[in-house]
Amino acid sequence: MPDSEANTAAFIRPRNRKGGGAFPKVRLMTLVETGTHAVIDAVFGPQSEQVLASRLLAALRPGMLLLGDRNSPSWRLWARATTTGAHLLWRVKNSMLLLPRIGTFTDGDRRELQGVGVSCAERRLRG
Repeated sequence: MPDSEANTAAFIRPRNRKGGGAFPKVRLMTLVETGTHAVIDAVFGPQSEQVLASRLLAALRPGMLLLGDRNSPSWRLWARATTTGAHLLWRVKNSMLLLPRIGTFTDGDRRELQGVGVSCAERRLRG
């Protein structure tokens, strides 16, 4: 993005140990269909990924499957996404405890979590 006073006022500059970046930065987040790579919706702005993701929720429809990466989950975003009727499958960090564990399968690898109308599964990969 061009380095102008208007862009600097509207967007953020990336930061590092040496100070601010050379150009203002705009974030772009897209909702894409994984098979065809068709763009369903896109938003951009200076906000955080959480804010941009919440703006994309309006494009979700019942029956869609929303995959989320391990840096996006939050209870608030999850709760809002469930109201769309879309199915949700999100990776979460090991340190993030969303719901209590209620059981362990006989192989010791899978555990099921349930509550508040959601169901999650965990799988450890060996190797």
